[in-house]
Amino acid sequence: MGGMYWFAFWVSKIFYAVFFRIEYINRENVPLTGGYIIAPNHRGLSDILFISHGIPKRPVTYMGKKELFENKFANWFFRKCGALPISRGDGDVNALNPFIDKIKQGNLVGIFPEGTRGKNIRPARGKSGTALVAKQSHCGVIPCAIIYEGGLRPFKKIKVSYGEPISYEELFADEESAAALKRATKKIMEGINILMDKEGVPVAESNSR
Repeated sequence: MGGMYWFAFWVSKIFYAVFFRIEYINRENVPLTGGYIIAPNHRGLSDILFISHGIPKRPVTYMGKKELFENKFANWFFRKCGALPISRGDGDVNALNPFIDKIKQGNLVGIFPEGTRGKNIRPARGKSGTALVAKQSHCGVIPCAIIYEGGLRPFKKIKVSYGEPISYEELFADEESAAALKRATKKIMEGINILMDKEGVPVAESNSR
């Protein structure tokens, strides 16, 4: 990543440290080397900052919806900060290639398996895109849980919990099965929910179980 990424990283980290009470849990679960997907639940635009701030030794490339890149300045800024655009729901598998290449080069890629922001603390049902990228890049997936109640306001208590990586072999034990992506997606979402279970988030908040 270039200097703009690290400039934005440290400026935003200082800002969020002042205005929010953030607790990072088990961030040692994120390996220092190797290509992986970080798969968090999705609450809002600040999620990418919460996740990245907890692992300052490794930059993260994120999938961003194409609409965020339509403005020239936003396109320049997001790309300098490591984000890449993708069209949601267009069915073009080739659109995933830049992210697959990043992982194969040993980088971390952040993908929200829900595909969009959820309304509840618990994640919604996952879509197959995260599992598909993992399958094509033969990488493991690190589940991540972003936990806070209600809307995001200053001085809110926020927890960011990083799970142990789920290996490629565990995700795709039966790689040739037609249901492999569905089962891998379910395992990724279970990983996020397990982290929430450990932090006492009520299952009643879930719309994915």
